[in-house]
Amino acid sequence: MMRGALLALVAGVVVAVLLEIVTATPRSIIDFTAFYCAGSVVRDHGDPYRAQPLGACEASVASEGIYDVRGVVMPAPLPPYALAPFAALAGLRYERALMAWRLLLLVAITATIAALRKVARLPWLAIAIALLMIDAIDDVSQGQPVPLVVAAIALAAWALSRGADRWAGVAACITMFEPHVGLPVCLSLYLYRPAARASLLCGSIVAAALSVIMLPASTSVEYVTRVLPQHAASEIPWFFQYSLTNALYSLGVSGEASLILGSLSYVAMLSIALIIAPRAAARLDEPGLLVALPAALVIFGGTYIHLSQIALAIPAALLLAGRAPGVLARVAGVACVLLTVPGIQFGFDSFSMVWIAAGIAGVLTALLLRPPLVVAAIAAVAVLAGGFALHGMHPVRVRAQHAPTMSALGAGALADESWTRFVRAEDPGLREHQFELLAKAPTWAGLGLLCGASALSAFAGVRGKTKAEAALPDPCRG
Repeated sequence: MMRGALLALVAGVVVAVLLEIVTATPRSIIDFTAFYCAGSVVRDHGDPYRAQPLGACEASVASEGIYDVRGVVMPAPLPPYALAPFAALAGLRYERALMAWRLLLLVAITATIAALRKVARLPWLAIAIALLMIDAIDDVSQGQPVPLVVAAIALAAWALSRGADRWAGVAACITMFEPHVGLPVCLSLYLYRPAARASLLCGSIVAAALSVIMLPASTSVEYVTRVLPQHAASEIPWFFQYSLTNALYSLGVSGEASLILGSLSYVAMLSIALIIAPRAAARLDEPGLLVALPAALVIFGGTYIHLSQIALAIPAALLLAGRAPGVLARVAGVACVLLTVPGIQFGFDSFSMVWIAAGIAGVLTALLLRPPLVVAAIAAVAVLAGGFALHGMHPVRVRAQHAPTMSALGAGALADESWTRFVRAEDPGLREHQFELLAKAPTWAGLGLLCGASALSAFAGVRGKTKAEAALPDPCRG
């Protein structure tokens, strides 16, 4: 009976997720709209990082404007080589391109489930549920490329577990869609798996060639020297940031100091990840941790971390939950549950997100931790109560008549200048920022627990042991 109730709850969550994705509009699909338009600008031999003609394309696709605010130019801060798929998609009408991109993302999520099922040795249902909230709802509905990067991490881990280091290198190259996460993944492989180096070098050559073919070399230089710094600075007070930079700013630290400290924390976490990953991989006899742990650890802190990128920590949490012994596996399981709680979405979106998150937290607690049923119910109720308490915390404050307009910017201005104006106009003040930090607490707690479990796996003297499949039963099996 309990198994039937669990499956019924899972079915309800999945249906709600599909409805959330299907009912999204260009107003909310802001990321894909920006990337699609950047690809269109590239096809027309323009600069995709400038306010125009990027803004004109976005206005034609999402006429009601970003968050119902007209005139805001949403930047597309991907490196030149990562715009290649969107340049290809820009040859299609927007609706068809969106459908093709979403299908690709869903295929990527399916590949992630299949790969992690082999490596983590957890029930496929647990893996799928862990990916539903952020990787499916948040990323697919907005058109983020993050599911491709999560799939690349999972496939690289699977390849390493089979001794196919060259294919692991190929998969790792795909993680460079998100350079601040892909760099630690590729660096870890390069340092500790010599057989993957040829693939990584070939991937670097391909990326450089794509950048030169698609855009002038000066645009690539502009991306590194102007676009990235200005985009990081533009989002210092942005509500949707999970970075250390945003947290420090919310606590009263100046924007410049917050950026510097966020950058230093990224370097520190990268260094820690490169020390922990090989030790944990050796002690637990799981080479996939060489790619999963660096991706997870570097998003704890930093200068630019969105909710969509939190999904990049989930493969590491699932690997530890499935392969670490005893208490460490449970700690990683708790971390995984916390990572699926999208606190900032509660303050911005509809009540449907609260119910979905509560269902996911309850099901995932039951599948990963196998506690008494009352504990899983408490987890679901806690998320539900927190979601209702935080709902409506951050309404859009800018109205169309007061919005920063494209006409105020010259054609040569960076798109980030428009975005900076919008974010600053949305800035509610330090007191509100400090309250909003509460919404991010579950995610930060999950990342902290994951970092702790990773460190203990590397240094506490534990040794991995193969878990019997029966230890984590699949509720879909008879």
